[in-house]
Amino acid sequence: MFEIAMSLTEMERILEKELLKEEGNIRILGDLDITQEDYRCLHLKVKGMKTQEQTIGLYEAYRLSLLVTWAFGMRYEKLEQVSYDEIYSEIAGKPQHMIRMLLTIMEDTIREYKLASFDIRLDSIEDACQLLALHSGFLQNPDSGCFTFLEDTMSYSDMNHLEYLYQKVLTPKTLEVCHLIDRKHLITLFQMSRDVYTDCRVKGMTKEELLEKHPFVSRRFIENCVELCQLREMDQEEAVHGK
Repeated sequence: MFEIAMSLTEMERILEKELLKEEGNIRILGDLDITQEDYRCLHLKVKGMKTQEQTIGLYEAYRLSLLVTWAFGMRYEKLEQVSYDEIYSEIAGKPQHMIRMLLTIMEDTIREYKLASFDIRLDSIEDACQLLALHSGFLQNPDSGCFTFLEDTMSYSDMNHLEYLYQKVLTPKTLEVCHLIDRKHLITLFQMSRDVYTDCRVKGMTKEELLEKHPFVSRRFIENCVELCQLREMDQEEAVHGK
């Protein structure tokens, strides 16, 4: 999507074009097709903003670039090194009225592009980190341990047991992101993810059916879920025929 020779202005326009073109398909920022190399290019340009005068106008001009960088940083970087500290260093220490305006820009951007708000009001930097963690799409990657966790939960309904299980199954990196999200939103996210997985794995619903039934779940998560369920079904069929 990005090239290192591009300016931040060009990258911002590309992000806006993608969000408008895919309106309704992009439910969280993590649904954007941002590779690790794309993220590196964008992150480098965003870091360059520090050489400019820090004004509200600057943040408004590059609001998508900032949000995407922070969200994908939670997927591609060590959390303590980049995303969390970077958000704090970018926002904390500024006058209270500017912090409030920055949080308002974030809220307005999420609303304008019809992205999931997760019913989170941005009253603090902690709220912003939580929203960005939910937008990072940290459960989308099969390597996160999420789909193993969901498969293991098929026989349980007790959420206390599920909480114990996810602590054991999810990868350390995935758990790092989980720790930025409060219990209420985390359990809701797991329940919604499990509902999608059950509809796919047990009921055999198609991608289109899942997208329609679960309008608040990440599109990319649903796509990966369908792909994984199809592979597991093929493995089961091969195991049966191989006997």
